[in-house]
Amino acid sequence: MKTIVILNALPINNWALEPIEDAYSSLELVVKKFSRLEQVSEVVILVAEDTVCPTLEHTKIVRLNEYSSKTVFSSIATCTHDLGADTVLFAYADAPLVDVSLVCSLLETHSEYKSEYTFAEGYPVGLGCEVVASGLFSILAHVSSAKDIRYSRECIFDVLKQNINSYDIEVVVAPENVQELRLEFFAHTKRNYALCKNFLDITGENYSKLIMERQDALFGVPAFYALELCSQPSVYKCYLPQALQKQPEKTYMSVDHAKMIVDRITEYSCDGVISLSIFGEPFLHPDIIEIITYCAQKKHFSLMLETAGLDLNRELIEKIHRVWEHSEARKSGCVLSWVICLDANNPQTYSGISNLTESEATKALDKAKECTILLNEFFDGDVYPQFIRMNENECDLEPFYRFWKEKLNKALIQKYDSLSMLLPNRCVADLSPLTRNPCWHLKRDLYILPSGEVCACRSKVASKMVSGNILTEDLHTIRNRIFPLYCEHVGKTYSSQCENCDEYYTFNF
Repeated sequence: MKTIVILNALPINNWALEPIEDAYSSLELVVKKFSRLEQVSEVVILVAEDTVCPTLEHTKIVRLNEYSSKTVFSSIATCTHDLGADTVLFAYADAPLVDVSLVCSLLETHSEYKSEYTFAEGYPVGLGCEVVASGLFSILAHVSSAKDIRYSRECIFDVLKQNINSYDIEVVVAPENVQELRLEFFAHTKRNYALCKNFLDITGENYSKLIMERQDALFGVPAFYALELCSQPSVYKCYLPQALQKQPEKTYMSVDHAKMIVDRITEYSCDGVISLSIFGEPFLHPDIIEIITYCAQKKHFSLMLETAGLDLNRELIEKIHRVWEHSEARKSGCVLSWVICLDANNPQTYSGISNLTESEATKALDKAKECTILLNEFFDGDVYPQFIRMNENECDLEPFYRFWKEKLNKALIQKYDSLSMLLPNRCVADLSPLTRNPCWHLKRDLYILPSGEVCACRSKVASKMVSGNILTEDLHTIRNRIFPLYCEHVGKTYSSQCENCDEYYTFNF
């Protein structure tokens, strides 16, 4: 039985070509590891036509200029036929930590049970590979859609799961499941390149022990940045800290400062998500289009706009759509996501949580609903009607969910955040896990105020606990100030503010 390796280098970038161990790049390391396997007769690298890929010994390069799943799977089917291969080990060219022992285990399971597709479950992503019967690729090509798979790490399974009972699938289950840590051992970002360097000795046997011993190494470059463009909300809902203030201050982040902050973020992180609000309404900012346009020109950065939906109209939405359609961010596979803060399905409930009269609430809620539906015309699939679940609106939860599932086929239900008990406890249920994990927000988020001051989390924004200023200090220095607080969480020690917070297990995608 002839086995070949297909290394997907379609999403590869310069991080995979940086030296990572003993002068080897991630690409060289993964080729070296697979070449050592006696079962492997050939290593094939799939690469985009316009990508610079070094020529390596004992490898065959296949260049593609079209990246739909149909085209890619057809190319692999042709390649396996030409090479006379029965089995394919499908992995990624930027996965330097692939464990050959785990790969052998997958291959043995695949052979023993005569499977069409075998994969690993529960291990950190990047340690294993997918084992595929060569004949399956022509079937995958036949049933594939036109999805661009350069940006999908689950391209094979995405097709299989559409009719999963039609295939013979086997799985090798990890002894300890670490999926909740969302680790990706791919050298495709600054963040994950550093992660790989910190775990070069990881294997399918020691992964759990090593991760527990090196939790400080999981604190890396932020992936989520929230910028408060305007401190004022459109509606003073009861879950906003501004609702506690009699005369809340109204401040704007200047356009020049916004651009400077975005430049520093993109230089430091190289990829991630930029949200243009924390508690305020971004569409109250007089220069919001200019700021969105500037953000959209940053490659590898998705954009998130969280709004009450009361300050948007068709003309403004059309402008933003035109900006995004021609943006560098979109060309690099990033998305513009919209979160519409509705929080109610009827005006009485909206009135109760918004400090509005019922007449005002009726007009506001109708406008917000209309805005949500209009946005979906232009940004289909990336619009999320949001419901912050509280005692005050629990009666609307099911009607809200049913209404928006029917309209948009999605509804975003969020837990209530008391901001470390700064606000009254309105939680309907305790959703916290049995075992407390180090805070996701300390690990991967930063929150930036109109003044440029940086906070580690939303609670610290509300209580004005500042870690530095991005306009006068570099982000590395600011992150170093937050690191000891994260280490306290690793050691199960919490400040009074963190002790009273139950947002540690929530995660911004």
